[in-house]
Amino acid sequence: MGIHDRKYMSGPPGSGSYGNLQKTVTLKIVFFCVGIFLMDILLNGQLSQHLLFDTVAVRNFEIWRIFTAAFFGNTVSFIWVAISLYIFYSLGNFLENSLGANRFINLLFFSILGHSFLALFLPVNGMGFFDGILSSVFLAYGLILGSQKFTLLLFFVLPLTLSGHMLVGLTVALIAFQSFNSWTHGIPMLGGCAAVYIFISQYQMGKNLDLLKYLKPKPKSKGGEAKGRPFQPNTIQRNFSIVEDNQPIEDDVDSYIKDKVDPILEKIAKSGMSSLTKEEKKILENAKKKIGDR
Repeated sequence: MGIHDRKYMSGPPGSGSYGNLQKTVTLKIVFFCVGIFLMDILLNGQLSQHLLFDTVAVRNFEIWRIFTAAFFGNTVSFIWVAISLYIFYSLGNFLENSLGANRFINLLFFSILGHSFLALFLPVNGMGFFDGILSSVFLAYGLILGSQKFTLLLFFVLPLTLSGHMLVGLTVALIAFQSFNSWTHGIPMLGGCAAVYIFISQYQMGKNLDLLKYLKPKPKSKGGEAKGRPFQPNTIQRNFSIVEDNQPIEDDVDSYIKDKVDPILEKIAKSGMSSLTKEEKKILENAKKKIGDR
């Protein structure tokens, strides 16, 4: 099979079969936000009084506000909520597809904790973090794309071509501007973006910052052997094989490319070079040398 016959050569990122993966986490978050918004309207705002972030309340051990505030925006406009959720769904799908569901949830956790950490030092009274979560998603989207260019519709009408790095700079500049206008709102958003930057930087270096592992129950052990459910790969793991740079290259170069290199090239076509780990880059270098010696 020639290289142009492979799936990742058939179109732009997201146009092939990998663009149609089920995005359960992103969709559940959107539905949950819609449900909370409608319920708060029916209760005349009584729900948000107990769920929005409040510095004094959190210091008084109402810890749940740190997380529940992420599902509220700072506006009651239905149109703005609908637009925000649509943007979150679109970008969240890309991030969940690129990072995997577990890392995507961790990304949101880091953003929430970054917001809350700075908000604890400010006189915040009844603030939602969803606007900040959305800005963190924009930042993560730009960091993963890197130098790749893409086109978005400004105000859903005007086409605007940007690179990932340009989107990062634009996002940070808008948040900094908002910090001057409303520092109790903008400064926590900067904290969330800083946390996301650390998370994505570690991911691109091949490191996995996993907060969820501390929430998972430890498997019971008997006789020195841990027992638990067998490993079930997620949607991303099913599509990309696990490769290690210390595996010997087979004599059959085409077989090596099919088994080891193709998954990495598919990942590049979908997420860009910036999404590769150091081990995956070494695999490509080894394959390049092997093909050159052929």
